[in-house]
Amino acid sequence: MVITPDPESTDRSKDQTPRRLLDAAARLWAEKGYAATSVRDITAAADCNVAAINYYFGNKQGLYEHVFKEILSSLREQRISAVSQVLDEAVIGKDIERVLRAFADSFLKPLMDQERGQVMIRLFNREMSDPQLPPSMFIQEMVEPIQQMMVRAMQSIYPGMAADAATMCLHSLVAQLIHLVQTRQFFAEAGRVNTVMADLDRLVEHIVQFSAAGVRMYEKDSR
Repeated sequence: MVITPDPESTDRSKDQTPRRLLDAAARLWAEKGYAATSVRDITAAADCNVAAINYYFGNKQGLYEHVFKEILSSLREQRISAVSQVLDEAVIGKDIERVLRAFADSFLKPLMDQERGQVMIRLFNREMSDPQLPPSMFIQEMVEPIQQMMVRAMQSIYPGMAADAATMCLHSLVAQLIHLVQTRQFFAEAGRVNTVMADLDRLVEHIVQFSAAGVRMYEKDSR
């Protein structure tokens, strides 16, 4: 049996259907979670029939994986691009802060978007509490490429720095940024806006300076 997509109206291109499905699914999964969101929920929100998910993505799981691959690919490329743009000058000036700041800014900017950022944060939180993805996806799509790029960047500035030390510094930096995102959200939801957590620029600069000191300590020890 061949499954065909729903016929689209004359004023709507068929190529828009996958985009509508991806956006509707991401929004609903962020709100309700994977198990509580049915195929009919998604196709109704995307304004297409129930055959569309199977036609474009194979099944519900295929759509779920595609949503995350698209998000992870976008975040990965933004971070790699941001660091690449500052790396040459950072190497010349041995300015590790510049690299760390570029990474931190590119890490936070997509998540600070009021609408899309909140959807991404909720999606990641739900996936952590109720995993549906292959265990290797985050590693292959995000962790390994970013780790390789940042280790090379740190070693370009400090050639004697060991790869495992650079890796630990990166994961420490990421942990601080994730904590910042989560804590700011907790404070905002509680209506606590007049706290140190409200000053994003100050918080980012603290993380950059704190992390730079750690990188330099490892670099010093490697001499």
